[in-house]
Amino acid sequence: NDPDIRKKPFTIFVEGIVGTGKSTFLKAFEKYPMMDILPEPVSKWMDLNGTDMLQLIYDDPERWSMAQVSFNQINYHNLM
Repeated sequence: NDPDIRKKPFTIFVEGIVGTGKSTFLKAFEKYPMMDILPEPVSKWMDLNGTDMLQLIYDDPERWSMAQVSFNQINYHNLM
């Protein structure tokens, strides 16, 4: 049994609010070649056609939280 060959993908989602260490946690797995790490697309959040969605959510979370969540879901779907 070669551990580098998998018959089925094994998926782990790491979720949490901004600043909880999700990216730091995922860095620990980068040394394993059989794992695909899909980091959060923070650069996309900070430049959506010139708009910083991340800053909008910090400035007015009540107004922008649903837009941010929707945008995140679209980005994650496109990563897969």
